[in-house]
Formats: sequence, C-alpha cells, structure tokens
Amino acid sequence: MRGYRHVVGIMIMAAITCLSGCNHPFRPTQRVVVVTTLFPQYDFAKHIAGDYATVKLLVPPGVEPHHFEPTPKDIIQIQTADLFILTHPSMEPWAMKVADTLPKSVGVLNVSQGIRLSVDPDGDPDDGVPAGSVDPHVWLDPILAKKMVDNITIALCQRDPQHATIYQKNAANYIAKLDRLDRRFKRITSQSTSNTIVLGGHSAFGYFAKRYGIRVISPYHGFAPDAEPTPKNIASVISQLKSVHQQVVFYEELLDPKVAMILSRDTGATLRLLHGAHNVSKDEMDRHITYIDIMSKNADYLAEALHSCR
Repeated sequence: MRGYRHVVGIMIMAAITCLSGCNHPFRPTQRVVVVTTLFPQYDFAKHIAGDYATVKLLVPPGVEPHHFEPTPKDIIQIQTADLFILTHPSMEPWAMKVADTLPKSVGVLNVSQGIRLSVDPDGDPDDGVPAGSVDPHVWLDPILAKKMVDNITIALCQRDPQHATIYQKNAANYIAKLDRLDRRFKRITSQSTSNTIVLGGHSAFGYFAKRYGIRVISPYHGFAPDAEPTPKNIASVISQLKSVHQQVVFYEELLDPKVAMILSRDTGATLRLLHGAHNVSKDEMDRHITYIDIMSKNADYLAEALHSCR
C-alpha cells in the first residue's frame, strides 16, 4: 500500500507540473465539465445535466473499478474539470489523494455524503477483510440512490446556477424513475415464495438486501472483490443452496464467475447476472445502457430466483 501511495503521489506531481506549463485546455462551449469515478454517478449526472454539462467517466468501460489506478492523463482531466464526483474513500482510496491536490476552481463531491454507511465491525481474517471496513455500494439501493441524485443536483446548481432550474427538473424526473424502481422491487419481494438468494460474489448488495428484506447467502465475506472464499465457506453455501432448493445462482459483472460456476455445477442451479453497476462493459456503453436498465434487469432475475424455490 505504501508503494502504491508513492506511485500515485508521483503521478499527481507529474500532472501538476504539466498543468503549470500548459494553458487551460480550450473548451468549445461554456458547459460545465464533470468527471466521475464510477458508472452510477456518471449516469446520474448525465441525466441531471442533460445538454448543459459534459459528463465524463474516468474508469474505462470494461475495467473493474475497485483497483483502478489513475494515469497522469486521468489526473490532468480531473484537474481541469469543474466538478469531480467520487463515491467514498473506501471505494476509491486514490481519489481523495487526488482531491487534496485540486485547485479551488474544481469542486469535489463525495456523492455518498449524508448517507449512513454500513461498517463491518469484526471483519474476517480468513478472507483478508479488516475490521471496520466500510460498505460503499450505496447506489444499489434505489432510495439511497435518490440521495446521491440530490447531492449531484446541489453540486451542479452551485457550479452552474444559471441552469439550476433545469437541473432540478431533470433530477425530479429521474427520482420519479427511482421511485418506480423501488416500487417494483417491493412488489417482487412482497409476492415472492422465498426471501433468499445465492450470490457467488462479494457482498456488494448489503444495502439493497436490507431495503427489501432479502437474505443473501454467499461464500464471500466483506466488501472487497479480491477476497477469496475458503473451501469450507463454499461447501457451506452448497449445502445451504440445496437445503433452500434455490434454482438460481447469481454472479457479478466484470469479475471471474468461477465460484458461482462451482455452486451451479454442484447443485444444478441456473447462473444469472446480478449486476452491481460498478461499471459497464464496452458493449453496454456502446448500447447506452443506463443504471435504470441495469436495475430493471436485476429485477427480472430477482423475480425468477425468488419464485423458483420448490
């Protein structure tokens, strides 16, 4: 970790040096420039801003973002933006280091501000999960996503008060979509024959599960995607999967589904994607897939899983 911080520090200093010798890049319009770290706030900001801001996603499509490392070019892009949006230091530990170097002309928004975050008080030494780990995956709860939208709207209005009314109107329209999504998930869970799903991936759906009363069985513990479940944990989940007669095993986007495939192979359960929306693939980006699209597809597969118990 110390070596990584040193490398990031060098890249930041290189970016600052470059900026000091270069003019601010010419912008063909006066639109606000927003740089975001993850796909959810990128998609939220695009819908709120409409035609009045240029919104950029820093993590390239197809890249798993938990261990993304910014290049000097990325840092310069942040340095020359009007607004930099990050999720939380636990999600992008490099982002706060970059934020500390930004000129006053760049606004910084921790988009999870005002949200009470879940903390793992004990951790799991076997899985390499330290005590006190914070769960940053707030966007997977549509109600908490509304707070993220509010935060982005306020930040955009502060940076560009001339178009505040438009941003507020767009945000209200988007929040209405999140409310419809929330009602759909409530409908699915209230009408289901089970409240249990099996996830062959890391614990990204804690806020979502709590919101809708879903029990998640997973061989992983903690929030880090690189934590490896023990053979004992995998065997335990296989046993539980058989006991609840669940016919669906979920895997995550942009991660090797090897554990989910083991669970599927040993139980005959169907594999389905439960998309965590951390990022999208290049194909999804090219098809202009949105957060609402992703969560709506999750709802389809969730309905299948919760109604497939014998």
